[in-house]
Amino acid sequence: MRLKDKVAIITGTAGGMGEASALLFAAEGAKVACVDLTEERTAHVVEKIRAAGGEAIAIGADVTRFADAERIAARTIAELGVPNILFNNAGADTENKQSILNIDEAAFDRVVEVNLKGPWLMIKAVAPHMIENGGGSIINTTSISSYIAASSAGYSASKAGLAALTRIAAVLPEGGVFGVLLAYSVLAVLGLGLGAWSDDARERFSLLRASCERMDLLMEHGALGVWDWEEGGSIRLEG
Repeated sequence: MRLKDKVAIITGTAGGMGEASALLFAAEGAKVACVDLTEERTAHVVEKIRAAGGEAIAIGADVTRFADAERIAARTIAELGVPNILFNNAGADTENKQSILNIDEAAFDRVVEVNLKGPWLMIKAVAPHMIENGGGSIINTTSISSYIAASSAGYSASKAGLAALTRIAAVLPEGGVFGVLLAYSVLAVLGLGLGAWSDDARERFSLLRASCERMDLLMEHGALGVWDWEEGGSIRLEG
């Protein structure tokens, strides 16, 4: 078990990549704090982990509020131990792929708060405990939209900002004692319009999307976080 006795906080675990990562980290021996907006949303993940003999807790919190981020850290420490791993996976895309001229201001603000402010607040709340405990690893999920126009304005800008935030965190004096992984997910490009693609490209991309729906690539993404969690650096996942 590559993560035996490690403590991991994973946000956005109600489903998808967050759920898959929580299950995989637990299977590799980690004690997992599963975080989502309410405990009820992620209770089924905790039940699966416990049923398999693992240790996990459910925490309901809004990562865009610093008081909630501090509460996540405090409860994790009290019930599981000082976190060795922070996986900022929670994300939002509330702009409905609208044109930059038509995006609602509240929708834009929410995307930036969850995707960029949330990870920053979680780092502020958790990293000091990691440093005091001798180190750890922080994983931030960004997107291919950080580099190409593949989604809405707020989503793309927030994910690009998160990539920059991760690089800044990795070079700060305080950050020198723990590895920082930057995970780029292919999932961000799923669901794009395929009308302008060739028949062959459309077929291959449809197969990729089907694979993701079967959780295969989600598990590969989680496995990457497990495999290299203590190495630091930047890892880019592309289809």
